[in-house]
Amino acid sequence: MEGAGPLYYEEGFTGTGEVLGVHRLTGMLSALKTEVVVRRGRVVTADDLRRHNVVILGSPFQNETLVELQRPLQFVFERSTPLRAWKAGIVDRRSNPQAFFGVERDPRTQVILADHAVFAVLPGMVPGRRIVIMAGVTTSGTQGAVEFATSPDAMQELVGALGQTREGRKVLPEYFECVLRVQVARGLEAMKIHYVRGRALRER
Repeated sequence: MEGAGPLYYEEGFTGTGEVLGVHRLTGMLSALKTEVVVRRGRVVTADDLRRHNVVILGSPFQNETLVELQRPLQFVFERSTPLRAWKAGIVDRRSNPQAFFGVERDPRTQVILADHAVFAVLPGMVPGRRIVIMAGVTTSGTQGAVEFATSPDAMQELVGALGQTREGRKVLPEYFECVLRVQVARGLEAMKIHYVRGRALRER
C-alpha cells in the first residue's frame, strides 16, 4: 500500500457506468429493431468478431478483449509507472510530447471532476464487420462515451470535428477514433461529454 499514494474512498470501479451503457445501447438498438446479444467480455470469441458487429464497453484494464485486438491506434490506455491507483489514462501516441488524458480532480478536495474516454469505430475481423469501442479510464468515462455515441447532438459535434464531405454533405468517416472529456458530478455520474481530439482512419 505504500506505493499507492494518498488513499480515498471512491466507487468509480463499480462497473455502474458499463451497466448503464448496456441499458442505453440495448434500448436504442431494440427501438431500431436490431437484435442485440449481451455477453461478458471474457467470453467473446474470435468467431463472434468474425460473424457480428461488436460493441466493446470498458477499458483494457478490465476488458481483456481490447488487449487481444492489438490494433495500431493513436489513443491507447496506459497504466502509470510505477503502478499507482487512479493514475492510469489515455495517451495520444502521435503528439509530441505525448498528451495524457486521465482523471481530473479538485486540487483541494480531490473529488473527481472529469474522466476521459475513447470512442472508436474500427474495421472488424472480416470485411463488412465493425468493432466499436467505448471505454473510459473509469466507469464514468465508459458511461459518458455511450451517452455521447447515442446522442444526436453529440454526433453533430463529432461530424463537425471529423466529418468528410460526400455528395455535398458532411458525414462521419466510416472508421475513426477520438478522445472524449466526461465531466462528472458527485465523483461518479457522467454529465457533460465533449469531443477533445481524434482522427479518421483509412477505410478498407
